[in-house]
Amino acid sequence: SVLETPQLGTTPLTQLLGFYYHMAGATIGNLTVQACVGTVCTTQWTQTGAQHAAETSAWTRAFLVLAQGTTSVQWTAVAGTSFSGDISIDTISIAPGSTLPPSAPPTASSAPTAAPTLPICSAALAIPFAFFSVSVAVPVQTCQNG
Repeated sequence: SVLETPQLGTTPLTQLLGFYYHMAGATIGNLTVQACVGTVCTTQWTQTGAQHAAETSAWTRAFLVLAQGTTSVQWTAVAGTSFSGDISIDTISIAPGSTLPPSAPPTASSAPTAAPTLPICSAALAIPFAFFSVSVAVPVQTCQNG
């Protein structure tokens, strides 16, 4: 399954992409993030196989710096060899900047409970998509410098 952001518009600034992901189960394929400039997309990040010990494990937060001129971002989830694996993403945010936040210790939470704290963000829209026949809406935040 593929999730793609709406067009981000052109900006001369680099952007910081943040999102939570969870990959648990006996048969997990991979989750890939691509940054696109127009119709040309390049892989920026990939995780393969189970990244979490159980469905109740804390979610992991990932950050990527998107190059100037990035017009959209795509997440692609590829199923494993059986139904016994789940790949999920949540709390996607995009903000100006290129400085990655410091690593925080994992929390005991089994799912994200709050949006990332990035500069002056406002909820923009929800992107409907389906992973493994389950339709969900992912909130996307667009941010700007104040």
